[in-house]
Amino acid sequence: MAKKVQTRYDEVTETLTAAEFPKALGKFAKRPVRRSWYEDVIDTATRKVEKVQRYETVVARGRMIDKDDIVRMQFHAQAGELESIEVTNQRRSSEETGHYHMIAMVAATVGSKPVKLIMHALNIPMALDIARDFIEQTYDKNFTFTSAKVTTTYHIIEQTLLQLQDCKDEQAIADEYENGRFYEISARYATWNEQEQDDNSLIEGVFLVRTSDVDIAKEVIWRWLIKWREEKNPDDEWKARVVIDEAKICQFNKVLPYEFCAPYIKAFKLEQLEKRYKAQLLTFEEYESEKETIEKMRMK
Repeated sequence: MAKKVQTRYDEVTETLTAAEFPKALGKFAKRPVRRSWYEDVIDTATRKVEKVQRYETVVARGRMIDKDDIVRMQFHAQAGELESIEVTNQRRSSEETGHYHMIAMVAATVGSKPVKLIMHALNIPMALDIARDFIEQTYDKNFTFTSAKVTTTYHIIEQTLLQLQDCKDEQAIADEYENGRFYEISARYATWNEQEQDDNSLIEGVFLVRTSDVDIAKEVIWRWLIKWREEKNPDDEWKARVVIDEAKICQFNKVLPYEFCAPYIKAFKLEQLEKRYKAQLLTFEEYESEKETIEKMRMK
C-alpha cells in the first residue's frame, strides 16, 4: 500500500507537560527540547557572584522520541530544568534560515507590462514582500509575479554621477537617471590612503550602475568607492583605482533603495531572534545584546 502523502495541512502538534511526557512516544520533537538551569559565576571585575542561565539540548528538532528520551526528559523535569515539550506527528528536522545578505531579482507582469526589480533581501519570500509593497504603491494595474531569484552579489550604486558630484539640481539628476541604463560592471578595484599605501593589488567585484555609458560608469564606481571609504574613515584622504573587465546592459526597471528594504530586513532579524530565544537557544543576556545590535542597524 502506498504511503499517504502528508503536507503541513496534515500536521498535528501538541504541547505536553511533564506529567504527559509518555504520550510523546513515537512522535517527533517540533522544536529542540532543551533543559535550562542556573550556575553561580564569579564576575572577575566586581568579584560578585552572579547567576548565569545555561541550556543543553536533550532531544533534537525532528527526532522521533523513544523510551530513553522520555526517561531523560522526566529526569530533567523532576530537577526543575524542563517544564513542557512540543511534539508533532511529522518529522521536520530542516528549518529555513535567512542569508546574511543577498541581492534578489523579482520579475512581475503589471497589466501587460513586464517589470524587473532589484533589491536587498535576506530570502526569496522577503524579496516578494518588498516587491509587492513597491508595485502596489507605484502602478495602477493588477500584477502577477513571474519569477524570483538570487542574483550575483552586486555592489549596488544607487547614486548617479551628478549625485556623487554633490549636484543640487534635482531636475538634472532626474534627467540623468531617466536617460541612463542599468549596467552590470565586472571590475577590479583598490582603495588606499597614506597609511595603507597602494600595493598594486586589486579586488574583484560586480557593480550595478545607472548611467549612460561605460566610461561614465567607471567614474561613478571610482567616486562611489572614495565616498564609501570616507564615510567609514572621514579623517583620511582616500584614493581609488578601477579597472573594468566586462560591462553589459541589464533590463531592470528599478533598483529599490536600501532604505525601502531595510524595515523588512530588520523585522525578519527580530522575528528570527525571538524564535531562537523562545526555543531557548539564547540566554536572556545574549538575546538583549543581539536585539540591541539589530535595533541599531543601518536603515539608509
